[in-house]
Amino acid sequence: RDFLRSHPDEAQAYGELKADLAEKYSHDIEGYCDGKDMFVKTLEKRAMEWAGSGYDDSGKARKNAEQ
Repeated sequence: RDFLRSHPDEAQAYGELKADLAEKYSHDIEGYCDGKDMFVKTLEKRAMEWAGSGYDDSGKARKNAEQ
């Protein structure tokens, strides 16, 4: 969640994708999940890298990274 809060553009893109897929696959949960798969995997990878860096996008140390 911290990644999406710190990257509102990513959160918006994810929300738009989910809305589009929900409309397209309103009666097909597997199609909906398959449609999100690549986006979510890419997002998770970026979030893990971001979390491991200990820094936010401005270069400042994140509070939770110091704990």
